[in-house]
Amino acid sequence: MKDLQLKAEIRTKTGKKVKILRKEGFVPAVVYGHKTENIPLKIKYRDFKKIYEKAGESTLIELQIIPRQKGSETETSKSEVKKVLIHNVQFDPLTDKFFHVDFYQVKMTEKITAEVALKFVGDAPAVKNKGGILVKNTDKLQVECLPQDLIHDIEVDIGKINELDDSIYVRDLPIPKGINILAGPDEPIATVVSPSTQEEEKEEEEIKPEEVEEVKPTEEVSDEEKKKGQS
Repeated sequence: MKDLQLKAEIRTKTGKKVKILRKEGFVPAVVYGHKTENIPLKIKYRDFKKIYEKAGESTLIELQIIPRQKGSETETSKSEVKKVLIHNVQFDPLTDKFFHVDFYQVKMTEKITAEVALKFVGDAPAVKNKGGILVKNTDKLQVECLPQDLIHDIEVDIGKINELDDSIYVRDLPIPKGINILAGPDEPIATVVSPSTQEEEKEEEEIKPEEVEEVKPTEEVSDEEKKKGQS
């Protein structure tokens, strides 16, 4: 897969001033990496949205950093191209729009760790023919590899689950050469359970601990009150 390309501009607005950038249709960002200086950036919102939908956080991107206008104190002589991963995306809690983006610059000769999405394909016979319920234990896995070996997703063929209570494990996945899955080989990815098992688990979750009546500490009684009680 050819690396996706994204343009970014070096920004001067930081702190509270980034609000202006967002109003102008930009997403504030920063690129950093091993033995490299942090570079504050701004990216057109619509451009980043298109790339994020395709790349997620597990696809290499060619980030073209455009120099500032002439006369800027920190003007760059020419545009730079950096190989990066989208490392972290913050969203506005009110609008759910992109709020800030972190890019991580990779070194092509050094291994990286990244989370790769799982793509579930097929129909499980245990669901279709035996009325089972598919339970997905996870939707992504952490991997280690060289940047050029990184893949966008890993297919999970649930069509191989023929019986109730059968599972697909990490060891069953088609892992390309160069990719090291950090999860154990016996970790279940997806399981088809019977409806009764699912109901039992649901009931157990809904059971609340018995309410315990609060016992108040015994009040101390003075010697004078004891005498009154005996009279």
